[in-house]
Amino acid sequence: MPNLRFAAPKERRAALVTGGARGLGRAIAIRLAEEGRDVVIADILEDQGRQTAKDIVALGQRAVFVFTDVTVESDVRDAVDKTLAAF
Repeated sequence: MPNLRFAAPKERRAALVTGGARGLGRAIAIRLAEEGRDVVIADILEDQGRQTAKDIVALGQRAVFVFTDVTVESDVRDAVDKTLAAF
């Protein structure tokens, strides 16, 4: 992966990554964790999303999975609420 860096956190921060269970979303979630972010994985793929969260925890960051269908407004609101509550 190219040497990309997100802005260095001055305080502990969290990220909500939609589509974070696999592919590009997973890569972004992992990279954010490597940069010191806690991560909420929001996806419809529960098993893969939970695995991504476990992989992030193994990196030393906090992570949770939230089932989220981004085409359903209430799911998106729930994901944001759970992100704020978790971190």
